[in-house]
Amino acid sequence: MHTSYHTDGEFHWKLNSITHELDRKPPLPNIPEPILIQSATTKISNEVLERFEFTIFDDSPVDSVLYMDNRILPSTVYYHVWAVPPFKHGEVPLMIDDPADIHICTHTNPWLMVIIYEQKLRDINEGAA
Repeated sequence: MHTSYHTDGEFHWKLNSITHELDRKPPLPNIPEPILIQSATTKISNEVLERFEFTIFDDSPVDSVLYMDNRILPSTVYYHVWAVPPFKHGEVPLMIDDPADIHICTHTNPWLMVIIYEQKLRDINEGAA
């Protein structure tokens, strides 16, 4: 499943060939305030990560973005992905009850902000045969 936020403000979820339209958002890149794009809890297993291929960046735009590294993150995380107008990252609400990793991509407009909240400790033997 993925979430799509198009430049004209079209916003939807898509799972395989099924699209679920959501309320329109402000057109990109001129959003007036931070907008939550996706929020989910997920388990980062070796099996899932092995299905992804790393993107090759050779001085051209790519349409892939984030890889979660389960060597440093716990096995289960709750995350938010935000579209943020430049320099308005202080307006993004944070939960303060769990450890959090915050990543801000500033080479895009709007900025992308990913907040990863740790949900449980990683078992170093997880996935071992």
